[in-house]
Amino acid sequence: MPPKPQGPKDGKSERDRYQASFGLARNGDYGGASEEFKSLLQDFPNGQYAPNANYWLGEIALVQGNLEEAREWFVALLDGYPNSSKVWDGRYKLGTVYHQLGDQQKARNLLEQVAASDARASNLAKKYLQENFQ
Repeated sequence: MPPKPQGPKDGKSERDRYQASFGLARNGDYGGASEEFKSLLQDFPNGQYAPNANYWLGEIALVQGNLEEAREWFVALLDGYPNSSKVWDGRYKLGTVYHQLGDQQKARNLLEQVAASDARASNLAKKYLQENFQ
């Protein structure tokens, strides 16, 4: 009988691994969370939690002050998972990143898209535009 194939990360489910990664981030272990989210994406690139992992990798990079890395993760979310429920939040965050990077046109375009939507991030985008683009 051939040996049973081992699943990624000791057979833990994608959900369990996502929750563990998120727990690390919530507790301030950004380095550990980042490693775990990246590992999750390697093992489950099209998994249910892949869009969220991209989003949180962007958030972690943003918290750590790495704007370019944050931009890359948010772009990866928008490009790779266009139908995800995280897209509007990612679009809002990407708009704020472009603003911080000095690309006012890209920032305004993204933030106006979010502000005009019925997404949860709509009010955040409206407020950000009002505070930074008036």
